[in-house]
Amino acid sequence: MEISYLILAITAGISFWAFQDASIKENLLLYPYRDWKNNTYYTLITSGFIHADFNHLLFNLLSYYFFAPALSQQIGGIPFLGLYFFSLIVSDLPSFFQYKKDPTFRSLGASGAVSAVIFAFLVKNLPLQPSLTIYVFLFPLPAWLFGILFLGYSYWMTKKGEGTVHHAAHLYGALSGILFMLIYDPFLLQQLWHLLPL
Repeated sequence: MEISYLILAITAGISFWAFQDASIKENLLLYPYRDWKNNTYYTLITSGFIHADFNHLLFNLLSYYFFAPALSQQIGGIPFLGLYFFSLIVSDLPSFFQYKKDPTFRSLGASGAVSAVIFAFLVKNLPLQPSLTIYVFLFPLPAWLFGILFLGYSYWMTKKGEGTVHHAAHLYGALSGILFMLIYDPFLLQQLWHLLPL
């Protein structure tokens, strides 16, 4: 199975498992106050494989599906796997340190990694195809516009500050996806520079 689809299937499977068993969700979610004390840092990764509810799961996996298979084919399965797990960790680290003394903060969801995949795809493809279009539920949409809307929604939800959905991780994830791609392919920086309206 292609690696991006395998990640999608595993995420859906673990999320549905956690929907049925609250103790699974509790053990796997990111809880900096507990994890800092108990050295359970694995939750920086496991929290990305569980979701608050079906709508949260659907939003993340659909957004992932629009970009992940194409990116995985472009850069290869192993680099894609590196990107995904790198962004799971990096997108959670700021909040982990920010809330390690706050017993009320918990978060979960693949938000950071999904955002990283989207923006890694954009960094990889927009220099050569600035007018690149994706199809969201059969409707054409400029890829760059989807990225902006995705971050805009995340920013709005972060300001609302509701629930355990870690919307701030979208923002950190976008940065980690861009950083990963620029390290993986430094030539992209030169290509992006030529897009600037100088």
